[in-house]
Amino acid sequence: MLYSKDRISSKSVNGTEKFKYSYDASGNLGILEDIINGVNYRYIYDAAGEKGKNVLTTTASTKILYDLGIKKDAGTMGAWFNTKGGTTSRYILASEGNGALLSLYLDSSNKLNLAVRDSAGGWLTLITSTETVTVNTWNYGAFTWSLSGTTLNAKLYLNDKVYSGSTASFKDFTGVKTAVGGTISGTYQLNGQLEGLSSYNTALTSEEVNVIYTNGRGNWVSYKQSS
Repeated sequence: MLYSKDRISSKSVNGTEKFKYSYDASGNLGILEDIINGVNYRYIYDAAGEKGKNVLTTTASTKILYDLGIKKDAGTMGAWFNTKGGTTSRYILASEGNGALLSLYLDSSNKLNLAVRDSAGGWLTLITSTETVTVNTWNYGAFTWSLSGTTLNAKLYLNDKVYSGSTASFKDFTGVKTAVGGTISGTYQLNGQLEGLSSYNTALTSEEVNVIYTNGRGNWVSYKQSS
């Protein structure tokens, strides 16, 4: 369990509990949870406050894992990132557990990738961007997924570009925990900064993801309104 119960506070709006804030043992704000029209949204911040400037990241000696309620059925994750580059893979978001994973990372060629484990447990790079990431510059990376029958459909976003992929061979990643800026073991660090991480339990449309990108950094909350 990441947070003890006495480190969770809430805020009421018109008499109804709307926001939940979770804190770590040092009192740093970790997760803002917001439920709108039955859709659960989670945003991760650091001690900078509820609008946070930089996302907490893992280190080789300290693992910071988040339980974002990930399910195989559908979801969206995204973040702004700025990497100094490197000669190995660097992880932006790594969701892993029970032999399954759902990870967003940069390869040694500075291309953005989305990976899962196949049904046999092997590594499966589901999508790779054709564009390369410009180092020492802020970029926006995101991905969505949805399950259609037994087929996992995914989209990968790098700034204003979108790529698609699908597979029927993947390990169920429901319930995996998420590390930010590295793997869950604290390796393969991003070598840079992250901001504005968001997680949704629905697959946003390309138009909705593009709105987040075009609004730019500092757009710390993006809501999917449902009718």
